[in-house]
Amino acid sequence: MKAAVLGPDGLTIETVPDPTPLPDQLVLHTSCAGTCGSDLNAGLFLPHGSVLGHEFSGHIVHVGRDAGSHWRAGQLVTALPALGCGRCAACAGNDPVHCASVRYVGLDAPGGFAEYVAVGGREARLLPDGVNAELGALVEPPAIGLHQLNSAGPVEGKLVVVIGCGPIGLAAVLWAKVFGARAVVASDPVASRRAAAVRAGAELAIDPGADDLATVLRDRFSARADIVVECAGDLIPEAIRIVRRGGTVVVAAMSKRPVGFETKFAHMREVAMVFPSWYHGDEWTTTIDALASGLIEPQWMISHRVGLHDFPQAYADLKQPTDQSKVMIDFTIA
Repeated sequence: MKAAVLGPDGLTIETVPDPTPLPDQLVLHTSCAGTCGSDLNAGLFLPHGSVLGHEFSGHIVHVGRDAGSHWRAGQLVTALPALGCGRCAACAGNDPVHCASVRYVGLDAPGGFAEYVAVGGREARLLPDGVNAELGALVEPPAIGLHQLNSAGPVEGKLVVVIGCGPIGLAAVLWAKVFGARAVVASDPVASRRAAAVRAGAELAIDPGADDLATVLRDRFSARADIVVECAGDLIPEAIRIVRRGGTVVVAAMSKRPVGFETKFAHMREVAMVFPSWYHGDEWTTTIDALASGLIEPQWMISHRVGLHDFPQAYADLKQPTDQSKVMIDFTIA
């Protein structure tokens, strides 16, 4: 099969062996695969020859004997990019990403930037009518956003600020509106991302280089934020600065470097800080149901669509600040 393979200078398209699935796995013929910022980070430490990609959908071409009798060839599915043991408490609780012996698809196992990908039968999710292959490859970002908002506690009636409007930040905006936030304010230095945040439901989307968030909140809402979702990676001090006394800071992004801040400001405001990661299996189901019903419509997160052969250049472009958001590989594009 053809795959985008990690090499010393980025990705190259190479012919690699087809997946060899375990008895509890499915093999998908990949239809669509989306990019994530973690794919760029993973490219810095994974060995050459790795196949990245953990956001994907595809049609089943092989069903392992222990993968589940409900699966059959031809079904369109997506999957949590985790291969759990199936025996531990986390797996029994539909939380395979926290399995003690988990292997992550696109990290520890070959991922979806390839014509075929092996996934767990337990972790796969059938895509219902109304959820096409492209939407199926978009399930993970909203599932992460849902987990971020669930970790913040009740959202209804709250003033929510989202710092950083990449796909996860945009997903947080989407769910904050679904959950009945009083208002959502987004902040991002990139104009196209601010426009996307407004489309997702933000009442305001500000340029932090031009406007001060605390001043905007005071002038527009006469309040500090109830909930701040920090999706930039290194702006925890800013999140603490703008949150109200007793408010919550959701640290959604992983910083690439140590982030220092004065704890006294957090203490003085009795700020709650949570550091959620990944998502629960139930949140994937909720997200798929929301896509099927039209409750959320995240297709506009996709800024670029490319075929597999053009993907290495698109991946390289993501390493520099551009107007790219979610780059989607469409395997039907030659």
